[in-house]
Amino acid sequence: MLEVASGFGEAVSYFANSHPDTIFVPTDPQEPCLERLRELAQSHENLAQPLKLNIFRASQWEKVATQGPFDGMLVFNLIHLIPWSGTFELLDRASTLLASDRGFLAFHGAFLREGMFMSESDREFDADIKSRDTEWGLRDLDQVVRIAGERGFRKEEIREMRSGNWMLILRRQ
Repeated sequence: MLEVASGFGEAVSYFANSHPDTIFVPTDPQEPCLERLRELAQSHENLAQPLKLNIFRASQWEKVATQGPFDGMLVFNLIHLIPWSGTFELLDRASTLLASDRGFLAFHGAFLREGMFMSESDREFDADIKSRDTEWGLRDLDQVVRIAGERGFRKEEIREMRSGNWMLILRRQ
C-alpha cells in the first residue's frame, strides 16, 4: 500500500492506472483537491478514499497511520511550498509509517542542485513562491538527502523528470 501526498489528481490517476496491484491512499490538506481525489477513487478500484492531511497536524497523521504501514510514500510538489520544519516533520513521520524492510519515500518537484537554480524558470518560480511566504522556496537536493540520512533514509536514486523537475527516491536503511 502506498500513501500519496498530492494535490495533483492526474498524477494519482496515472500511478493507480500504472500499478493496478497496488493500493494507493491519497492525502491532501485542501478540500477542493480532496473532492477531486474522491471522484477519482470512484473510478479506480485500487485508490482508497483520500484522507485530509495537513502535515503540521498530529491528529491527521494519526488517521493516516491507521492505513499503514506503507510500502512507499510519494510526495508531489510539496517541500518547496512549506517551511523547512515541514520537511523535517514529513521525514520524521515517514520513518515511522513506512515498512521497515522495504519502505521508500519519493519526492517529486523542483529543486536546487549544489545551491544553484537549474533554469531561469526555476529562479522565477522560487521568487514567486517566496513572495507568497518567505519560508517557502526551492530546496537543495543534496541538503534534503543529508537531512533524510539523519532520519534513517539513504538516497537510492535521483531522476531528472520532465518540466525541470526531479524525483528523489529515498529508502529506509
